[in-house]
Amino acid sequence: MTKKLILTFGGSYVKYKWESWPKYINWFIDAEVINMGIAACANETIWKKTIAECLKNLDRDLSVYVMWSPVDRYEVVSDIDQIKIIDEKITFSYIDENFDYNIWTGGHPDKEVNKYFIKNLMNEKQNFTRTLFYIFNLQNFFEVFNIDYKMMLWSGNILENSYNSKVNKILFDKINFKKFLFYKYRLGLEEFVIDLYTQHMSKDLHPLPYAHYECTKQIIFNSTIDCPIEEKQKLLIRTKQINEQK
Repeated sequence: MTKKLILTFGGSYVKYKWESWPKYINWFIDAEVINMGIAACANETIWKKTIAECLKNLDRDLSVYVMWSPVDRYEVVSDIDQIKIIDEKITFSYIDENFDYNIWTGGHPDKEVNKYFIKNLMNEKQNFTRTLFYIFNLQNFFEVFNIDYKMMLWSGNILENSYNSKVNKILFDKINFKKFLFYKYRLGLEEFVIDLYTQHMSKDLHPLPYAHYECTKQIIFNSTIDCPIEEKQKLLIRTKQINEQK
């Protein structure tokens, strides 16, 4: 019998230089887990990639976890044959096999173009509204195809800094927040770690493995069962090793 397939999507709080919460899902449920997270990606990328990957796996017993990223990011697309290696780049490039183009996550690869775009062409209010549309649209997609799903936030400031336009108010009313896994009242992984596991936040403000494990246990599975003591020690050692790295 084919195992349940669990797909996870999001930014660097989902997939980073070290293990994150998707790694520990198997500690609580027997399933095939594929982490589709992309560091620095915009919510447009998350929305688009989630739909594309789900459409390819409609024949599986499928569950999906989506963690939304900061709203101040944008996606840049170029033809595949235009990829260039840029020294000291502040963004990441990848080719998604679902689309016939190259995607830059985190902004434009040219620093000066990126600065110009942020200063003159990007509007945080507009991006927040777009994120609400992505959430609303993706929830409807899941309902249409009867896909089991949960949503999460990298940080509660996605919703805390909301802009109450007429459309935003309607979207807030229509979004099913019961399908979200929040920390406290509409807070995210960042607040969870800062409140409870401050020592397990890296210098570049990314949760370390032990904090990701606790998030998986407490927020995703609402469990009080600890992992074996030897595994806990491995996680704590792993966190210490990362903190000691320059």
